[in-house]
Amino acid sequence: LLGESHLKRLARNGAAAIITGIESWFDFNNKAKQGGRMGFDKVEAVAEQVNLITRYIPYVQTNFVWGLDQDTGPEPFELTKRFLDLAPAVFPSHSLVAAYGDSSPLAVRLQRDGRVADVPFQFLDTSSLHNRTIRRANSTAG
Repeated sequence: LLGESHLKRLARNGAAAIITGIESWFDFNNKAKQGGRMGFDKVEAVAEQVNLITRYIPYVQTNFVWGLDQDTGPEPFELTKRFLDLAPAVFPSHSLVAAYGDSSPLAVRLQRDGRVADVPFQFLDTSSLHNRTIRRANSTAG
């Protein structure tokens, strides 16, 4: 959908902004159309795509989700920093994982595994409070 021919058409029609969901360097590859790429390989491929987008659309927001089980340790942060070095025109947006009822397969799985803390819906905002518990090394539930 974000190939060059579509980007040219969007630019001709006056598109000024686009929001893309990168989410994770180790998951959500179907959403980012990255197949089996993970880690630095995904960083390079997504940066190349985003740089192509910014040639036609001036404002590109990239969404990242923090708190996924796959994203542990310092590596996700280092990869995001490297991505921002490679694609400096993007505006990064960061969210925390939050399970809103049965709104997604991830939310359903976290609930099934007993990994959703009882936080009133009105207080969930994904930028400062989440309700997902952390998976401990010797446990399948948080």
